[in-house]
Amino acid sequence: MRKRLLSSFLFFILAFSAQAQTWSALGNGMNMNGRVSALATYHGALYAGGNFDTAGTVPVNNIARWNGTRWDSVGLGLNSWVYALCTYHNKLYAGGLFSQAGTDTLAAGIACWNDTTWQALPSGLNGAVATLLVFNDTLYAGGSFTQAGTAATSNIARWDGTNWTALDSGLNDVVFALSAWNGKLYAGGAFTQTGMTTAFGIAQWNNTGWKPVGSGMDSAATVFALTPYKSGLCAGGWFQTAGGTPASCIASWNGTRWDTLGKGFDTTVLALSVYDSVLYAGGLMMKSNGKTMNHLASWNGSSWTSTGEGTDSYVEALCLYNNSLYVGGAFQLAGTTSASCIVQWVDITGIAENTNPVSLRVYPNPFSSTATIELKTSSPVSEQQFELYDATGRMIRSRLVSGSSFEVSREDLQAGIYFFRLFSEGRFVASGKMILE
Repeated sequence: MRKRLLSSFLFFILAFSAQAQTWSALGNGMNMNGRVSALATYHGALYAGGNFDTAGTVPVNNIARWNGTRWDSVGLGLNSWVYALCTYHNKLYAGGLFSQAGTDTLAAGIACWNDTTWQALPSGLNGAVATLLVFNDTLYAGGSFTQAGTAATSNIARWDGTNWTALDSGLNDVVFALSAWNGKLYAGGAFTQTGMTTAFGIAQWNNTGWKPVGSGMDSAATVFALTPYKSGLCAGGWFQTAGGTPASCIASWNGTRWDTLGKGFDTTVLALSVYDSVLYAGGLMMKSNGKTMNHLASWNGSSWTSTGEGTDSYVEALCLYNNSLYVGGAFQLAGTTSASCIVQWVDITGIAENTNPVSLRVYPNPFSSTATIELKTSSPVSEQQFELYDATGRMIRSRLVSGSSFEVSREDLQAGIYFFRLFSEGRFVASGKMILE
């Protein structure tokens, strides 16, 4: 038996890199014609916003909460599209096209959730909010609006927890993206000017006024996504040049000049995120340098590669939760996995190679009927989420466990190699590998 198991293990190692990453659905996802446009974490759960009326089998209104095993509604939700989510002062903020949050009919474009009820912000905004960001203990909102509360604005405003204020003369068209990099606030969008200054697609706020980022993108550009990556700020969207250099829909600003990232993409990038030190891009794009990407790609330092064969329709949101990358959009398939509008990208290599903040042991290992996982910690152990994956990365068990040790039973599991992860209140605790004889 041990000899046969060792042979299987060696075969597994040879094939491991091809199987190490895969897709995992979140229950039944959203309704067939839905769309997930925003993702964020709050109080240990993943929140999804967009345009949908069911999550799993639960009736919802454009926003839902995933706790790792099931979908829940978020109060009475919001009465129209949610484009942005973020946390600020221990509340979840939602921005979008809605006018009502829960029973509050004065929530124009923005509202906050305190884990119990929805609350409007004074006077709201007179248009749509497309992006939200917390920077220097201030909440920034970008979109398409000319008034925030009682303040006259131009597509961008800031909220200090009490009042809305404008950011100088603002920007002359829609703001789709906000990011902080190198101690400065950056905005991306469809704008071409701030005041009398030209700023094609991207601008930097220096606490007193706006300034262009180099020469920006081309005059027809729209920047939909911004994220820090390594030593630069990456911008994705629809553009053909960055700083006068050919750059197809994605580029990186290093503080002095714009750099390209390979050959870029054939069309629009809508979302950017960094996961396990790798840059991911999602959107409408289908190809990069002639290679098929299918709406989701990762950057390996020299070229773009497809992520798990991609999705069957566009990707609009990316978010890290429980040490995994979550993807939202308008798709129904991720690779060959049925996943309606939202899916988890599972990196089994990351589980196997994780440096655990809490040490543990698994015994016996290999095991035939029951194994014990024991955490070695002097601190009290709270209730934890246990996730078990097979060798292809498919989640096969998820349950709550308590105490510093617990058992894993064979039940219907076949002989092979399995991986597990533990989370406490949404934070990664430990991971490991188990071998079943």
